[in-house]
Amino acid sequence: MQWARLQLDIGCQLRRGAWYRVTRMGALESVVDVNWRPHAVPTYALQEAIGLPGVPDGTYLVDAQGRAAFLKEPGIGSANAPGPQARLMSLVIRGILTRKLPWGLVLIGVFTSLVMEIVGIPSLAFAVGVYLPMNSTAPIFCGGLVRALVDRKRGGGESDAGPGVLFSSGLIAGGSLMGLAFAGLQFDYPLWVPRLRDALALGPRILPAAFVASSIPGLLAFLVLGALLYRFATKP
Repeated sequence: MQWARLQLDIGCQLRRGAWYRVTRMGALESVVDVNWRPHAVPTYALQEAIGLPGVPDGTYLVDAQGRAAFLKEPGIGSANAPGPQARLMSLVIRGILTRKLPWGLVLIGVFTSLVMEIVGIPSLAFAVGVYLPMNSTAPIFCGGLVRALVDRKRGGGESDAGPGVLFSSGLIAGGSLMGLAFAGLQFDYPLWVPRLRDALALGPRILPAAFVASSIPGLLAFLVLGALLYRFATKP
């Protein structure tokens, strides 16, 4: 089954933003199913398409003849901004809409979770480690190592309101806020935004260029945060 969303208001009984089943896709005109009746619409109005054979899923910019000319790079979920959770939900929803949900993989996940629970491994933590990329699971693993060192020194597990948990929560919230602030500094308007961005870029002015371009500053900052986490978590 092929689906497309009406992206433009073309002055007919179709509702903009609604999903319709596509029965025929042409270069200039397409036919969608509206209450089991065919309805012709301009192809350029169907900006997003799912499940169309030979057409990669995505948002397209069309030319004057209504032909798809450029694929618009999406935000979250693209190669430049991967979003594992959003992509996972997108795959599930897309599979339901197109009736092509890979039930074999779903059942494999169900039985794998059952096996993990039987052997005493939390299935949720295992699933998170499976579908998250390595660059996301590596910091989680390092945090688990710090937690193991803290529990060994304290002689027992830490409560949910312990200093280590609270410090970790603050790091998560602070990282989110800094990410939003960094995204806001990428705008070039108003004029004070690029000036502030240049003023905050102290690294290239005080450190060697090779050092700034490498991963060493990030690794050092990560080690410092790990040491601070261990210090606060082991406080009596």
